[in-house]
Amino acid sequence: MLVTKNSMIEKKKLSPIIIALDYQDPEQAIYFSKKISPQQCQLKIGQELFIKSGVFLVNYLHKKGFKIFLDLKLYDIPNTVKRSVYAIKKLDVWMFTLHIHGGKSMMLSARSALNFHKKNTPKIIGVTVLTSMNILELNHIGINTSSMLNHVIKLSVLAKKCKLDGIVCSPWEAKSIRKLFGKNFIIITPGIRPKRMYYDDQKRVMTPREAIRSGSDFLVIGRPITRADNPYMILKKILSDINN
Repeated sequence: MLVTKNSMIEKKKLSPIIIALDYQDPEQAIYFSKKISPQQCQLKIGQELFIKSGVFLVNYLHKKGFKIFLDLKLYDIPNTVKRSVYAIKKLDVWMFTLHIHGGKSMMLSARSALNFHKKNTPKIIGVTVLTSMNILELNHIGINTSSMLNHVIKLSVLAKKCKLDGIVCSPWEAKSIRKLFGKNFIIITPGIRPKRMYYDDQKRVMTPREAIRSGSDFLVIGRPITRADNPYMILKKILSDINN
């Protein structure tokens, strides 16, 4: 695993909160970013927003001091993914995602596109199972498993072998993944809700404090913050709840 010591130092310095900028309009994302501080969080740009805003938004948020988690979930033939990673590398993002289901060859190609020892090389994060999915839906697409945890562990082991920096999984699997891999593996968990409110399109959710205690390093939170009247204060409260 590359730069394990530096990864541990970075995790301690950064806020555990990643805000999902789930906006259709880049101007909305820019307006929201003015309400919060880079010291409070990192920002996630997904497929829709990136397609609409391109490099402009990434560069703008960089200039404002935010670290960017580019969540494009790459999933293609190895050579195409490799070329995509070359392009992502030029954006100087903090992290980006690919689907572990894309396979060993695809992940190794992505890894080979990055210089292991260059400063500020983006971290590769593997997506295990989307938090909107359950066992039945996995079965429907031909994945015959009766245990979500066992399937996520199997994917995580493959990601580790391919030298990925970490994974995305639900908070319900984080504890087992942390126990298996220790501290030198980044665990990012979506499906985080400040209160125990099971709504929206997430099925496997947890509160921020619960998720951190379960072994998560970074928590992806979207609508509970982006739709708040005062996102700065909501962030402040979430961070206080986690630390206390």
